[in-house]
Parts: sequence; C-alpha cells; structure tokens
Amino acid sequence: MKRLPKLFSSDVDWHNNAWVNYRYRGQVICLYAEGYERAAKILIEHVKKGRQRDNDLLIYPIVFLYRQHLELRLKEIINEGRKLLKKSENGYPKHHKLDRLWPTAKGIIRQVWSRLPDPKEFDLIAHVIQQFTQYDPQSMNFRYPDQDAAHEDIATLDVINIRQFGDVMDKVSYFLDGVSIGISEHLDSIQSARQDEQYYLDS
Repeated sequence: MKRLPKLFSSDVDWHNNAWVNYRYRGQVICLYAEGYERAAKILIEHVKKGRQRDNDLLIYPIVFLYRQHLELRLKEIINEGRKLLKKSENGYPKHHKLDRLWPTAKGIIRQVWSRLPDPKEFDLIAHVIQQFTQYDPQSMNFRYPDQDAAHEDIATLDVINIRQFGDVMDKVSYFLDGVSIGISEHLDSIQSARQDEQYYLDS
C-alpha cells in the first residue's frame, strides 16, 4: 500500500522547509505578527500589479491578515513593555478588542519614551482602530461568512480600495514595528548588562 505524504513534516528540498516556532527577537509572538503583515503585503502587491480580477476574493484575507498583525503587535508591545517597565501584570490581554488593547499599549509607549511628546502616529492609529472596531470588532467578519448579528457590521460596506488600505496600514505598521524593535533592544541591553555584571562577579 502506498504511503500517504505527511502534511506537517520536513522534506529533502530544504529550501522549502520552514522552521516553526523559531524564536525571533526572543519571542514567538513577533513571528506571528510579522508573518501576517508580510502575507498581507504580498497579496496587496499582487493586486497592484494588475490582477484586478482577484480583488473581490483577496480583500477578505488582506483585511484579516492586517487585523491579526495589528492585534498581535499591540499585544507584543504590552507584553514586552510590561517586562521592561517591571509591571506587576504579566503577559497580555487575551481578548481581541483593538479599542481596549490600544490604550494599554499607548500608555506603555508613553512610559518607555517619557521624555518625548506623543508622536503624530497616535492619532492615525486611534483612527484606524476606530474603523476596525466599527466594521470588524471581534476579528470575525473577514474570517468567514455568517448571517448572525455580528456580520451586520460590514453589511454597509460596498467597496474597499486595496491600495489605499495597504498604504494606511503600512504607516501604522511602520510605527508599531519600530516601537517593538525599540522595546526589544531596551530589554536586550538590560539583559546584556546583567550578564556582564554577573561575569565580573564570577571572575
């Protein structure tokens, strides 16, 4: 009897293998956030290259992927920011409500960079999250079709310009990605200083 191929396994064409749960910048959540963002960008570039016949199909994964990216990036900032600021709270909220995640993440950003004024990107992020909250409050409306009350949120939508959607999300992602990297570098420098101190104490 012929053996059936494994679905979740490596193979000899190593250049097509993907390492799962590879710890990038010390945390797996960053992989998920960046993976969703990169996938959305690839789909948007596909549309912008003239594949308009795919627009009506790809809008669902594009919005879903970017929303997942945004949610996970905010949770990452909360999680790592709490470590950096030595907060009593651990981890990040387990809900999917962007309008509740953003105030917490914004507060952490303000504390980490307390000597700087609020960046102009704050208003854009709040505006984007308000729109996601209006049309996709629970990250379900672009994930699968349904006829329940929750999906009435997108019933009023007719057309979404994919290029414009991508341009706006690029600005939001660029800022939040920078915040994530900054917090990670802060944590790395603290850890490195502790290791150096321990090295000299042990010498």
